[in-house]
Amino acid sequence: LEQTMAQLVAPSVFKEIQRRKKGLEAGGQRLHITSLFVDIRDFTSMAENLPAAEVGDLLNAFYTVVERIVFEYRGTVDKYM
Repeated sequence: LEQTMAQLVAPSVFKEIQRRKKGLEAGGQRLHITSLFVDIRDFTSMAENLPAAEVGDLLNAFYTVVERIVFEYRGTVDKYM
């Protein structure tokens, strides 16, 4: 179970689960969490009107700022869509 869990969550989350050990018991554990969903306003129209390299630069700049803040607060980035 621990090997599977280690593949599914961020290393910092897995370390916290290991520290608590209760998180691996059947039935789980209730915790208060914060989830952040971010949408870049008008991204589709921007992406349609900018060269691909500029779209890539825009996304890289955005993700750099967002990741820094998320990781500063021991958060995890699940996926980019």
